Amino acid sequence: MYQIYHAFAILDHLPPGLLDCLLPGPVTVVLSRGNSSDLEKSLNPGLDSIGVRVPDSNFIQAIARGCRSALALTSANLSGQPSSVSTTDFQNLWEHCAYVFDGGLLPAGRAGSTVVDLTKPGTYKILRLGSARDATIAILEKFHLEEAS
Repeated sequence: MYQIYHAFAILDHLPPGLLDCLLPGPVTVVLSRGNSSDLEKSLNPGLDSIGVRVPDSNFIQAIARGCRSALALTSANLSGQPSSVSTTDFQNLWEHCAYVFDGGLLPAGRAGSTVVDLTKPGTYKILRLGSARDATIAILEKFHLEEAS
């Protein structure tokens, strides 16, 4: 998996094996994009970081493999509204969607993924607690990363 992520973000400062322990799962890792990223430059304009998420879902992983590319996604809710856990939660947005796939109720609930900033060597910063905070911190500390202040 390391080579896949390397095409999108700078990983040289991360301990070997860290990303394999965090992904796939209910975690979004924020990484520096860098100048050599394969990602479209208009994605996250003005920011040098990118959030990388690999859901633990065979269906979503099959879609990504079939596309042979990263998928740029957003949450299925309006900004400031609660996270969606089922397709009916964002039924008001369906008319704006080319496709809606119903994979069932999300097991993580409305907490969403845990978002962790890994842009700075040797440190991490939890940006959103999410559904996997404790497990994520345990993994980060196992790899000797320290919480940034």
